[in-house]
Amino acid sequence: MPNKALLRTNFPLRSKFAAERGVTFTLRRAMSELTDKYWDRLHLELGHESDRAIVIVAGALLDDALNETIQAYLVPAEKKEWCVFSSVNSPVSSFSSRINLCFQLGLISNVMQRDLHIVRKLRNDFAHNPFDLSFETPSVASRIEELDRVANYRERNPEARENCGPLGTKHDFIFAISWRLYNLTESLSDTKPAKEHGPEFGYVDLEALGKLLEKHGVEIDKT
Repeated sequence: MPNKALLRTNFPLRSKFAAERGVTFTLRRAMSELTDKYWDRLHLELGHESDRAIVIVAGALLDDALNETIQAYLVPAEKKEWCVFSSVNSPVSSFSSRINLCFQLGLISNVMQRDLHIVRKLRNDFAHNPFDLSFETPSVASRIEELDRVANYRERNPEARENCGPLGTKHDFIFAISWRLYNLTESLSDTKPAKEHGPEFGYVDLEALGKLLEKHGVEIDKT
């Protein structure tokens, strides 16, 4: 299990790594500075880790962000045992189910869903083949290239990618994770929670409700 500290999303605003290198961000400044703080976090935490650790922890960060997104949207459970997150057999207990649920709730796009599944497959590959895979493995490099096929974000933002580190599959992967992690975590504040459903008609004493409404001066159409 990754260190829980790695799963926090309250990263510092400025990039210490970039500042030390004297980098000045000019490309879409408002967004690139925010994106860079996630690059900074991933670089500092993962830059010196093994390829396997980088992929597994990156997957855990995205998985945790999806979990927070779902919790921000769902109506709070009345009891702990009724909460969808508390059961061992929870319908949202896996990375895959959280990806799909976020899409079906309208919390992420279909292309984000697609790419998160690529990251999930990479994580599973490295988890099950710890000694046989690296970023230079053709099947791994192919999946990482596929991560940018739809977004084309790396090619459209060469300056941002250059500032992130040397050319190569490893840093291409970390760059791809950084802006997706930014998107998921920064959009949490914009997530509008679902509204709790009112009681169905069978639970409502309509006569008592009518009297209550009349008492407060609410006109009722009895036709």
